[in-house]
Amino acid sequence: MACDLINDEEDCSTASVLRHYNTLISDISRADTTDCQAIAEALDSAIVFVEDNKICVVTSFASADSTIDALSFIDNELEKWKTTRAQYDECAGFTTSVAPCSAEMIASKRDEYKIAYYDAYDSRNCDDILAAIDTYVSYMEENKDCIAESSSIAAVDTEIEVFISARKIILESSCHADVLETFNLFGQITEVSEMSCVQAASTFVKAESLYQDALLEQNCHSLILNAERIIEIYDNKLDCLVEFVADKYEFTEDEAREIITQKIGIINQNLESAKSNCSGFDE
Repeated sequence: MACDLINDEEDCSTASVLRHYNTLISDISRADTTDCQAIAEALDSAIVFVEDNKICVVTSFASADSTIDALSFIDNELEKWKTTRAQYDECAGFTTSVAPCSAEMIASKRDEYKIAYYDAYDSRNCDDILAAIDTYVSYMEENKDCIAESSSIAAVDTEIEVFISARKIILESSCHADVLETFNLFGQITEVSEMSCVQAASTFVKAESLYQDALLEQNCHSLILNAERIIEIYDNKLDCLVEFVADKYEFTEDEAREIITQKIGIINQNLESAKSNCSGFDE
């Protein structure tokens, strides 16, 4: 789902994905079989990585070996890991002496909610997806002070608000796949101001692709989310976009700037029109 978590290329880099995947497999095989916590953590890392980057992983396996059904293979691996992981729940719980409000424990708890969310995501069961979000929000609200020990109350409040706002739009869109992909809940979303030029261009291209799909499908929720992302990148990383378009399509920088500016003008018009006829967004 989030290829840029793995690398800064424009699309999924097969070598990088497979290298990361193989490292996680190696960690599982090397984990001390007498150390429940080590095995559980190795399995959790592999499950979270594949769930969070499933499209990239499947694409990479398909590119590396066209004779296999990459999606079925990855789904089978996930099922195997989850089945094995369940066997270590009680044991791992008793062997850990980590403080309940430590950064390590909070990250572990978050991974549990993340896995539950992606299980629902993969099933495309909207009720389960919304329930997974609700459960995580409840956890954050009920344990705010504990979670804040490794961050801050403001950071926890911000994450709660992100999930509540996302849930509202996800519900209104009937859990549309493009809306779920755009929100990338539990994923690492880089602030535009902190993006490299390669990241900005890659994110722009991905958002524009989802925006174009939304136009064709008349999916106002995905259109608004991705149009706003596109405009944010335009407002903050225009020089990066100009360089990207000029290099890729052999335009002068002035030509590239004019093309991008015209495109943004049209996107702005479509955004305003969509906002006036789309539920779930605050005024």
